[in-house]
Amino acid sequence: MKKLLLVLLFFGAFSYQSKALRDWGLGAAAIFNVQPVNLGLDGRALFLFDDVVGIAVKWNHYPGVFQLKENYYGAHFQYNFFPYTKWGVYLLAGGYYNTWDGLHKRRDASVQKAFPVEFGIGMQRNNGCVRPFGEVRYDMKWKEISARVGFLFMKGSCFPKKYCKPSKGQPLFGKHKPQIDFKFYETV
Repeated sequence: MKKLLLVLLFFGAFSYQSKALRDWGLGAAAIFNVQPVNLGLDGRALFLFDDVVGIAVKWNHYPGVFQLKENYYGAHFQYNFFPYTKWGVYLLAGGYYNTWDGLHKRRDASVQKAFPVEFGIGMQRNNGCVRPFGEVRYDMKWKEISARVGFLFMKGSCFPKKYCKPSKGQPLFGKHKPQIDFKFYETV
């Protein structure tokens, strides 16, 4: 858990300082792991550097519904091939720190650790405050396929910066200009 917080703080500080960061958001997803049939939860923070490239910091938790309790901490890079359409398709690649605890464990080896690499393809909505997404991933170490369906809340789209655009030929005070009298009164 400490490593996850350090990674989130690092990317948070980086995103706060970065002028290249275009938008960021927080999201959640439901996970279905196919080979060892298991259900889990996905939490992520997505940082978009432009319309095409992004980095997601993630935490996946499998509560042990069927066989294993598992946690994944890590990040993935994603590349969106269709950023200017309503729905975009992206490729992703990432590395993770994986710990698990089986239901039929021995006392001497209660928690195991690994460093898997995952590749996948996803589809997400490219605009709006709430952006649904779906992903299919392949874990190179465990040779497992997982599917995710979730949503992202994008800060830049939910809370846009307010600024005043310059008027185009319109008077500053609406339809009627204020009447300012510049006459000087003469003294007798």
